[in-house]
Amino acid sequence: IVASHPHRRTSRTPPLCGGASAMRCTAVLVALAAGTPTVLAQRKPRVSPELHVSTLREVAHMHPDEFEPEVHFKLNPHKHERLNTELLELKAAKVARESGSVHKPKRVFRHAGKHEAKHEAAGLHLWYKATVPQEEYTALRGHASVNSVERVLNSTEARPLVEKIETSMKRKLHKSLRSRPAKEKTAEAEAEEKGQDERILAASPPTPEPTSFVMNDPLLSTQTHYMAVNIDQAWEVTAGDPSVIVQVIDSGIDEEHPDLQMNKWSNVDDCDGDGQDSDNNGYIDDCHGYNNADNSVSLEGDGSHGTHCAGTIAADSDNQIGVSGVAGGKNGLPGASLMINTVFGKANTDGFEDALVYGADNGAHISSNSWGYTVADVFPEATEEAIDYAIDAGVLVVFAAGNDGDNGLWYPGAHDPVIAVAAADDSGTAAYFTNYGDWIDITAPGVDVYSTYLLEDGEYGYMSGTSMACPHVSGILALGMSQGTLSMDSSMIMDCLYNTATDIDAVNSEEYHNGALGAGFTEVLSFVQCVKPPTVAPTISPVPTSTPTTSEPTSTFSPTTPAPSDSPTRSPTFNPTESPTTTPDLCFVIHMYDTWGDGWNGADFTWAQSSADSDMLVLQVDTLDDGSYGTDMLCVWWQDSVCYDFTLGSGSYDSEIYWNISHPLTEESWAGGGAPYGPVTLCGSDSMPPTDSPTMSPAPTPATWSPTSSEPTSSCPETCYGETCDFWDGQAGTLDGCDYDGNDLESYFGCYCGGCMCDGNSPTDSPTVSAVPTPAIVGAFTLSMVDSYGDGWNNAYYTWYQTDGLLGTPVVGTLESGSAGEETLIIFDAAACYSFDVSSGSYDYEISWDIADKEGNSLLSCPDGGGCAPGAWEYCPDGTTDAPTPVQPTMSPSETPAQVRLEMFDTYGDGWNGAVLTWALSDGSASQTATFDTGDYASQGLTLFQASACYQVTVSSGSYDYEISWEIQAWESGTPLLSGGAPVTDPLTLCFDMPNPTAAPTPTHEPTPTPTSLP
Repeated sequence: IVASHPHRRTSRTPPLCGGASAMRCTAVLVALAAGTPTVLAQRKPRVSPELHVSTLREVAHMHPDEFEPEVHFKLNPHKHERLNTELLELKAAKVARESGSVHKPKRVFRHAGKHEAKHEAAGLHLWYKATVPQEEYTALRGHASVNSVERVLNSTEARPLVEKIETSMKRKLHKSLRSRPAKEKTAEAEAEEKGQDERILAASPPTPEPTSFVMNDPLLSTQTHYMAVNIDQAWEVTAGDPSVIVQVIDSGIDEEHPDLQMNKWSNVDDCDGDGQDSDNNGYIDDCHGYNNADNSVSLEGDGSHGTHCAGTIAADSDNQIGVSGVAGGKNGLPGASLMINTVFGKANTDGFEDALVYGADNGAHISSNSWGYTVADVFPEATEEAIDYAIDAGVLVVFAAGNDGDNGLWYPGAHDPVIAVAAADDSGTAAYFTNYGDWIDITAPGVDVYSTYLLEDGEYGYMSGTSMACPHVSGILALGMSQGTLSMDSSMIMDCLYNTATDIDAVNSEEYHNGALGAGFTEVLSFVQCVKPPTVAPTISPVPTSTPTTSEPTSTFSPTTPAPSDSPTRSPTFNPTESPTTTPDLCFVIHMYDTWGDGWNGADFTWAQSSADSDMLVLQVDTLDDGSYGTDMLCVWWQDSVCYDFTLGSGSYDSEIYWNISHPLTEESWAGGGAPYGPVTLCGSDSMPPTDSPTMSPAPTPATWSPTSSEPTSSCPETCYGETCDFWDGQAGTLDGCDYDGNDLESYFGCYCGGCMCDGNSPTDSPTVSAVPTPAIVGAFTLSMVDSYGDGWNNAYYTWYQTDGLLGTPVVGTLESGSAGEETLIIFDAAACYSFDVSSGSYDYEISWDIADKEGNSLLSCPDGGGCAPGAWEYCPDGTTDAPTPVQPTMSPSETPAQVRLEMFDTYGDGWNGAVLTWALSDGSASQTATFDTGDYASQGLTLFQASACYQVTVSSGSYDYEISWEIQAWESGTPLLSGGAPVTDPLTLCFDMPNPTAAPTPTHEPTPTPTSLP
């Protein structure tokens, strides 16, 4: 069974160029292709690397009515623009106009509130959709959609702005509706069915005959499809649990149905009906889900299909009403929770991508999807990215295979990471309508399935289709996960599902053999037994306290032999007569990063005391549980151990992991790396790394610094080392610096300044501390950092150090993100001069900063307006400063045409209503104005009147300034140089450095652009 599924992808590693993802390697992707594969053993790529518009024309010719009057495109912004919503909307508007759309484009994925950062990391916020002109679509149908794509691809202005563009295709539900009573079986039919059952059993391994749990639902006897796969026997083990959330993306449900009341998922933070997005997830009052199609909280959509699927998964069971659900609960207890997302609405069919992402963002464990595209080999990239986003969030995404009786590639079911479900009757014989092929994962009952209907359609009834097989598998997965296995790796759950399936080749014709129906007919009892955790109670080993003792540990830490416990193995013992050391000498800071944003996925770090022999004391085992960033403290007790080991194990996605350990005050890096890593050893009492430990700091090399040490003047009694000496600066007990409020900085950062007045030398029988003495701190300044764009300093770093290099450690830092931040600059000698160097980053012209004393008096600054990197400045206590000329953004002669481009936008579409932009030389000797009177967009050139000159931009006020935006770009490349709204009363400045341009054409005509681009 496993061997028949070599194509199933088990990791998130993206495929290489070629195969089904060949077009990922092209600049612009059109995610459509035509044709049906003829060989089951080899999957046909859905997109050819040579794909062009003529291929779309062929699809439009064969299936003109299967195109939606809409195109989707993903922007390809410069890094600098990626999170600038205003600029993205401007560029999307340009692409939409070039496609022929007369309407403002909309985002494919709506703004997600608290989840928006995850969407930005995944690039979902870059997807937009534009409408195809209605008259053109009415006349040409699919060809009109292809025309819109072709116009963008042929546009010199729009094409560079898009990474991908595709037509939007129609979707359908995979069902055949039957509204009739339970079918009557003839004696011949029953005998034939009995024979088929016997053949299935003969092909299956023998299993003990279990007992069945009998639900008291009066219509259960009509649900013979449950007994066909032993769901009734699995109910003895579990019948579902509300902690398992199953999303149903379909036509909604009848919210008043009496058999669909107990198992509704509730978004408890937004069930107040106050018309507000109370939980900031991007949706208003989404108590039990959302109607994505009609943008409504009313979950009922078009027809009974979604109600039927939801009932199969988790209709209220064992409640003496109607039918049972696969995971609907028992004994009066609820089953799995149903999260409803309506995409086939009463008025619209839409929101599929948003719905998939909604489930991932709001905690769904399983997503059940009984829909697909109306044409084979069609799979738009926007939908694929939504599915992958959900899968990468840990969601098991289940899709119906489709009802076309075909062995082509029917998406989304044919997408590797999803679970594709084919349909069979109760005997395991493939349904005549089911799609099949080597992309199918599992087969489930899908013929004459009895479940809930809309009340207006009769409350209960039959349906057939792979749409009915899909919720069987979703419910079965919920049964397995209801046994406390939510944390189980999804690959292990899928292995259980596939490895316990029944081989049904014997009851099917040859075309359905060799994996064309996946692993076989799902077998539920064996599956839940496979994923069920062991029932034997684990033996819990004692866990030590977080504070070490002064005694030597007596047992060995063995990370390779974990105890059956939820916590990592830690089994050293302690001498109970010893008192623990309650205050650490120093706590380093570990910064933990995850590029995907879902934590370290099982990679744990260990912080332990080193030892010359095999014994060591584990002080801490932890991880980044969730998110993209977190910190923790790694504390040391020098009198207990002079060396400490850091080790990071392996998790599910090690390539996403980065960490860095730094000193809490100076932020000097000690070590850093990825996963797995170590062990790496820290010895001594300072943050200085040992010679054999790597220093991994992204900062540039600071100025040469040669610290000098001085012998402490006081001596130390023999008993001093056992007391509370800090050893942080080699001068225990001294006041190592105070903040503005007089608080001891050492105590604040976890160091203890009390105890004896001694240096760092310990008695001969104690560990030798090798550390570079740090001079006492006499004061501090405040550095305020500003970035005009709001995305940090983009790899520009500052270095602060005493100019003569005699005292103190250089402090290196940066503004990691955002538009402003502060840092403390330490002063070791009040009479010395200090240097402040700033290295070059990606966007130096955005950078400005100010250094002030504790009263707020500015001592050294590079003012607002940017251009404050790179350079070197110096501050001396006598008030003298030495600073370079601030750097302005420049263009070299070969990169600068005689004009730049001004793009003007109005969101309402009636021009700027009296607002006028003025472009002028800074000395006022020449100027030019720009505006437009109608429409939502206009563009013109702005003349560069002089070489090596600065220009100022102002915008007067009009009637509706809030509708106005503009952007000045490099002529050829479109690189943004300056942007804003209206009014602009304080002039914005843009400077250039070039020789005199040749005579520039008038601003109303486009010049011949120089064939080079701005950096």
